[in-house]
Amino acid sequence: MASLPEEFLAETVEPTQERLRLWLHRRLERVFPTPGELVKHMEATLNYKAVTYEMLSNPDFQRAVADKYPHVDFVKPFVEFLAAKATN
Repeated sequence: MASLPEEFLAETVEPTQERLRLWLHRRLERVFPTPGELVKHMEATLNYKAVTYEMLSNPDFQRAVADKYPHVDFVKPFVEFLAAKATN
């Protein structure tokens, strides 16, 4: 263990990797917040939105999508086609 911090050497009689690890851990704890402190006031909100044919057909919606995704080449954000009627 070459070039150890002077502060560490002043606080220990026998420097070991484990003592150095603990010393660094204590110093970092004084400076950095714990994960719990970082997320204590965080909150997440989940909103479910229904996507309807009317919404996808709306020109304002299509413009908004095109503005947000300028590199996506589409005329509409969906594909229309005729499907065969289901039989039971």
